[in-house]
Amino acid sequence: MRIGVWLPVDYNPESGGRFSYFDKLVHAIDEYNFENEIEIIFITMSLQEMSFKKEVKVISSLPTQLYFIKKIFQFSSFLTQLLNYFDKKIIKGKKGKALSKAGIDIIYYLRQRECHFPDFPFISTNWDIGHCSTFPFPEITGKSKNKSRTNFYQDILPRALMIFADSESGKQELLKYTDIGEHRISVIPIFSGNVSSMQMQNDVMENTLLKFGLCANKYFFYPAQFWAHKNHYGLISAFKTFLKNHNDYRLVLCGSDKGNLKYINTTIHKLGLTDFVLFLGFISNEEMYALYYNATALIMASWFGPTNMPPIEAMEIGCPVICSDIAGHSEILGDAALYFDPFDDNSLIHAMNEMTGKYEEFKRRIGDQNSKSIFKIENSMKLINRNMKRVAIIRRNWL
Repeated sequence: MRIGVWLPVDYNPESGGRFSYFDKLVHAIDEYNFENEIEIIFITMSLQEMSFKKEVKVISSLPTQLYFIKKIFQFSSFLTQLLNYFDKKIIKGKKGKALSKAGIDIIYYLRQRECHFPDFPFISTNWDIGHCSTFPFPEITGKSKNKSRTNFYQDILPRALMIFADSESGKQELLKYTDIGEHRISVIPIFSGNVSSMQMQNDVMENTLLKFGLCANKYFFYPAQFWAHKNHYGLISAFKTFLKNHNDYRLVLCGSDKGNLKYINTTIHKLGLTDFVLFLGFISNEEMYALYYNATALIMASWFGPTNMPPIEAMEIGCPVICSDIAGHSEILGDAALYFDPFDDNSLIHAMNEMTGKYEEFKRRIGDQNSKSIFKIENSMKLINRNMKRVAIIRRNWL
């Protein structure tokens, strides 16, 4: 059974955790030895240079002239998107013949809500169903965004041969908010990005802290893009009160602006915290590792779940964790973390105070949790292989 792993053309390092997860998974798939009855290839509509051990197949139905125009202008985002749009329309109109001609039996989409050919057999990935499981934050309430999400979960996702959920909590959310049967949802645990596998010398990390004007174990770290649902406001509000008794601490924020950075920056100025909160923007994996390793704790304040990658990265690096009390976080970290109620600033203040007094204990706990964690890519790859065999058995029943 020939399974095509879909490689999109629009991912990049500044897209945050999604890129990190995607990049690590793609390379793990490329390295993994799947069962003999499964043949994995990569499929794409892009002509960018790709270096993989496994075969890469360009799926395109464009006339030869447009094919080369697409190659020449591959760095023009608008033109590439326009050509890809018409390319997919043509392929859809041919009812998957271009895919079948390439010998593809099933498409495996690695990103959430990605499905370009819903009438062609596919495996889907689902990290969350946040528009149902949490509150109507601006990033999910726009008419077009809400319509797109609703359409995907009502019309497209139910057509998947199988859905890979990020956790047991994620599986339960799908069962709660959709009519999809449990037999079609398999748990493939989310795992850390590439940052946690880095190796850094102490002097290099010390130079990173010096660069940012930080002292080890005297700051809290929150790597998150500036969306409203990331709850930066609640974190900053609690941190202001915490500072009354700990004015030698800092709060370090990094991540791309998704429309909420100006508001958060204005809030920090109003609260008089400009000397205590650092905005680092997009940072390298090396800098990220050093900040995790030397932090008093990661604070994962997000309203969204059920899971998030930073708590896993922190766990693997040995950084204690304070996080919002949502099901996926406790599934990952158990009693190795401190949890807070995002409705209650005092709950977070209490957690920060407790962490400063029990830092060594929670550093030990997070290490113990890491040693028994199932949220590892090695475990996830075994489960992907096992479930692909099941999907192949289903798919073999028709041409």
